[in-house]
Amino acid sequence: MRPIVRLLPVAISGVVTGHLFVYKMFFPHQDHYHHAMESTGHGYFPVAIVVAIIFALLSFLAHVIIGYRDKRTGRQVIRPTYWSQAVLLIVLQLVIFTVMELAERKALLSPGLAFDFIFSPLFIAGLLYQVVVALVANLFIYGAEKLGSFLATHRHTGIKIVFMRIGQPETPPNLTPLAFNSRGPPAPQFI
Repeated sequence: MRPIVRLLPVAISGVVTGHLFVYKMFFPHQDHYHHAMESTGHGYFPVAIVVAIIFALLSFLAHVIIGYRDKRTGRQVIRPTYWSQAVLLIVLQLVIFTVMELAERKALLSPGLAFDFIFSPLFIAGLLYQVVVALVANLFIYGAEKLGSFLATHRHTGIKIVFMRIGQPETPPNLTPLAFNSRGPPAPQFI
């Protein structure tokens, strides 16, 4: 699967997350926050948050499956390095964020595009947050693939941990190797 296709759902959820952080940071009071969201074309945001959560969960699951599949099949897949994937994710999120902001402004200002928002502190903070969110998302991607790889190599123990049989009593651990004699462990010796 192409890296951009793999990262697109992550980037979309990252853009929404970055939006949310910036608006919460700039408008900490609930009334100001809702007014700012409505006045800047973010009225659709409650739906966007749900979509972002779904994309994030599906992306995490997909990367766990990718890590599992690659380890189980023994395929040597050439993947981007951690930092090249981080840069790709950052660029994707910055482009999506900028296009999204332009579309939101276009929806509000029908006659033409107003590019004055590019110099606003809110937009600049949004760009910076996109970089931070992309770096954190990249950690989750790598963690998900490593988790899939771990589950593939330890699949029997992993399955036992996750799917314990209901109704089967737990057996107490065998402590006989720890017993030194019938009275208990040896007493400390003082020299």
